[in-house]
Amino acid sequence: MSKPIAIIFNDAHLKTGNEQDVIHSVKHMLTYAKTEGISDLIFAGDLFDSRSFQRQSVLQAFDEMLELINKAGCTLYIFPGNHDKTVYASYDSFLDVYRHYPGVVFNRELSVIELGGKSITLLPFFSDDMLIPMLEEAEGTDVLISHFEMAGSTHLGKTSEKSTINKELLSKWKKTYLGHYHNHHEITENIVHLPSLRQTNFGEDDYKGFSVLHDDLSYKIIEGNFKRFKKVTININVTSAADISQLIRTHENSSDTIRFEFVGDESKLKALDKSQFNNSGIDVKIKYDVKYDYADDQLTLPTVVEHYGEDQVRDAFKVFCDDKGYEYKDGIVLLNEFLTNK
Repeated sequence: MSKPIAIIFNDAHLKTGNEQDVIHSVKHMLTYAKTEGISDLIFAGDLFDSRSFQRQSVLQAFDEMLELINKAGCTLYIFPGNHDKTVYASYDSFLDVYRHYPGVVFNRELSVIELGGKSITLLPFFSDDMLIPMLEEAEGTDVLISHFEMAGSTHLGKTSEKSTINKELLSKWKKTYLGHYHNHHEITENIVHLPSLRQTNFGEDDYKGFSVLHDDLSYKIIEGNFKRFKKVTININVTSAADISQLIRTHENSSDTIRFEFVGDESKLKALDKSQFNNSGIDVKIKYDVKYDYADDQLTLPTVVEHYGEDQVRDAFKVFCDDKGYEYKDGIVLLNEFLTNK
């Protein structure tokens, strides 16, 4: 019978406003670790959300997390993801200053650790021109844990075709466990994107938590205890004002983040009184059905115009850059300035 040797968790995306939610998820994980007798934790990138700076409340929250982990008698092996760096080609990250913290083993470059009699390679995020030679030159071990996109990775419903990192390049490792993309999916039987610690936006599924690595190199996902992002789709054509009021009463002040997504006739959508949602804690999104007339055959095809939040704008921009072959790290600086000053 296999035995657990470590917990892997990733993509916490700690930022202003979610500090206590992330800490709550970490406490849940530590309770499980104590029950199962697990003392080694591996964080696989993207502790922070902002790539440009970290606010004091965020740094204090991470300090509290580290104190909780230390008091639990656990060792934390941690390496940076892309959100933990300002320059992807650099070894430096926001995590560097925590390398002397008790119980923290910080890995700023490719490292090999031994846990439960197994050799585990830890590899931080780097730009592909640095990452690929590292993968080529590394010696294979039992497990590779890292934070990158590869051929077959799926994000926002799209499968990566751009990355030159493929399964053959990773064949020297018996198992590869990746962070970076937040929804759990298996590229092959031996290459897996693990779920993020918690949901970060409405575009993700809610199958999140942490993963237990066993000495037979298998993994088990433990669903987290976290604040979920839930969408309620409302067809304005068939929903009365009284029904909307009842829905507000049902969902207001929910412990989860609730979004009402309205669809239907454009004139009715524009006439919707949004003030009724004030102070309800409910996010509102309007989806307009727009018709395009094609002169050649007079076909009318429906499509959707969506109003995106800032996180969704950044995610969509990443997909756009990947598709077009543009340099994401340069454009995101300008996009962040626009979003900050809009």
